[in-house]
Amino acid sequence: MSKENADRVMQVALDAGMTNHKELVNFMGQMQVESGNFKKFEENLHYKPEHLLAKFPDRNGMRTLDQARDIVAGGPQAIRNELYGG
Repeated sequence: MSKENADRVMQVALDAGMTNHKELVNFMGQMQVESGNFKKFEENLHYKPEHLLAKFPDRNGMRTLDQARDIVAGGPQAIRNELYGG
């Protein structure tokens, strides 16, 4: 674990106005899991169409392999926009 990275995430949470102890504990726990123990801060968005569709079925109306192919063809930014709403 990178204590420096964990401290950075905590400071971002505090700066964003998170003050409730329980909320901070839950947030930091989720961040620890999603960041690989505070080692990485960018999500790998290099999906193959089949994997994108299987992992996120019906996300924002993506229901077919052709739709997934179109999204993947747009690259990581297009995938990010599709998954997280732009």
